[in-house]
Amino acid sequence: MKKNNKIFVRLLYLSVLITVSCSKQDAIEESKENPIDASTVVIGNSSANHANGGKVCGDEKSIYFSNWNEDGYLYKMIPGTNEKELVLEEPCYNINIIEDYIYYQSERDHSILAYCISSGESKTLVKDVVEDMVVTSDAIYFISNTIEKIDLEGKERVQLLPEGEYFYLDVCGDNLFYTCIKDNVNLYTVSKEGKNSYLLLEGTKGSVVIEDKIFYTGVEDNMLYCYDAKDQTKKLIDMGYNANTWNDNIYYIKNNYLCCYSNNIYTTILQDYFEQITDDYELEAYYIVNDSMYIVYSVYGNGIEYEEMIALNLTIDDTLLK
Repeated sequence: MKKNNKIFVRLLYLSVLITVSCSKQDAIEESKENPIDASTVVIGNSSANHANGGKVCGDEKSIYFSNWNEDGYLYKMIPGTNEKELVLEEPCYNINIIEDYIYYQSERDHSILAYCISSGESKTLVKDVVEDMVVTSDAIYFISNTIEKIDLEGKERVQLLPEGEYFYLDVCGDNLFYTCIKDNVNLYTVSKEGKNSYLLLEGTKGSVVIEDKIFYTGVEDNMLYCYDAKDQTKKLIDMGYNANTWNDNIYYIKNNYLCCYSNNIYTTILQDYFEQITDDYELEAYYIVNDSMYIVYSVYGNGIEYEEMIALNLTIDDTLLK
């Protein structure tokens, strides 16, 4: 079904409502040593938000998002309000903010562009069809038919890995993480210079790298795991996918509900809210920006489909999550 073209994004600030309820590349070598340096690095969007397509991102002043009901155009809003403003008539995803610039991919041709917030000027940095990208404070790492990097001005383009069918890319500390289509969704890590590649985990879907923790869903059992790179152990969380964290809480999607795991307790978030929706709905994604969670879901009714986004302030009644 086609989506209607009306603006239907509602930004509801709610208190927390909880009901407890590639074939291997030649350069890759297997290793038992810990390849992850969890040192901090400035990135334009969080790893978990990026894993959801990076369609919401924010700085201290504004939240930028792809307005699904306005052809994916780039909008911004002020946190705590329902006010929204058109920024660019460009269908976008993989939105990243580094200082005064927004870096993003176009839904039209999957190129990489940069938009200057203060001047309103934009330019194309990579014209190629890009499968995925991650932006840091000094470079853009992206997948074309190889894994490459380019500086924030769109110059000094460097190939890091040989040609392959890569489809996921992430950055943490001094390492890149990627998977290959033909390789049973195995997760590899390599330095940001393209050296010392390692096979890290086998059979991982929806991988999210958060410091020295890697969250993923097992290919064979669809269970959500957390892999600790420090002691090289993994822990079963629950059936689910799309993991994200805030404070000591682990969030994920299970059976069309948003769930939280904390202190060995499982809770369902906003269950009462979603049970009040009379039409069919599907929880699409969620994003954590600063101390707020932005939850996106589709509603199907009366022959039309539209999407809504609600905002949840995580600092309100957060003791319920402990």
